[in-house]
Amino acid sequence: MSATFLRQNQTPEERIKQQKREWYYRNRKSVLKQQKKSKDRKESKKEWYEKNREVCIAKSLDWNIQNPIQRKSTVQKYTHRNSARTKFWKPYNIPDHMQLEWIENFGRLQKFDQLKGKLSKRLTLEIAPLKESNLVIIHHHYLHRSRTMSQLSYWICIDDIPVGVLLYSMPRVNVPIDGIEPMKLLELARLWIHPSVQNLSYEDRNGKSHSLSVASCAMGKSLRRIKKDWYMKYPNLPKIDAVISWSDDKRHKGTIYKSSNFKVTGKSGGNSHGAGKRKDSGNYLPHKDFKNVKTRFLYKFDGSKEIENTWWENWSGMNPY
Repeated sequence: MSATFLRQNQTPEERIKQQKREWYYRNRKSVLKQQKKSKDRKESKKEWYEKNREVCIAKSLDWNIQNPIQRKSTVQKYTHRNSARTKFWKPYNIPDHMQLEWIENFGRLQKFDQLKGKLSKRLTLEIAPLKESNLVIIHHHYLHRSRTMSQLSYWICIDDIPVGVLLYSMPRVNVPIDGIEPMKLLELARLWIHPSVQNLSYEDRNGKSHSLSVASCAMGKSLRRIKKDWYMKYPNLPKIDAVISWSDDKRHKGTIYKSSNFKVTGKSGGNSHGAGKRKDSGNYLPHKDFKNVKTRFLYKFDGSKEIENTWWENWSGMNPY
């Protein structure tokens, strides 16, 4: 007999039961996962363990004696998973020896020729592989952590040699900021430049010495191209109207932002997010810098729609991502 014939001969109550049964088998994995994490389930397991605690401990000790190799492997995995080194490189695996050597030496400029000319002609940006750039950020940036959600990073290059990294990402906000919707905002999340290229200078044709503003130059070049590059990588996301960034008042004064035409729009921070569960998912991470007061900077794009439409009409290449 066909399923259609059986349904036709069912009572309404039987039909509802059948529909519920079919729905359960389609969603069984998610239902069991939800039940496993429910409070009632945890409480019942806790009560059961309290009643059978001695038996459970005895069985565990017997298993440890009978399976020494598996026990040793389990302890090693647990130690590795919860070690400080593993947490430092999270969410990535610990780099091997060659990777770590590359990360430590990244950005070092061996020699800088002062007579080659203006920095604006020598400094270029290259779109960087996200994993490699985040490993550099984790190791070198003072926060020692990367970002989550959608991201795009650049290598900052002088004479085609990478000397730093600049990372844009979606801001971790869910309310409009300065009248702009969160999905139309982009955050300048990380900027790191190797100390070997800081405080350098160059000589012009008249022999006059000028200091190199690598950070401001790199930021300016990135602002002129980030909308196009972001749209190429994430064509389904809304178009960007502005770039936002937060400057930690304890560490710097936001001089780079001011020189790049960012505007101060307010203050935020000064409190910890706690260490409990998020309402949506995951846990709050109690980073120390959350307690620092931060200045909010905003850079609005002018004529964004006209620029983007012209660029998209002229774009004929394939998406490189």
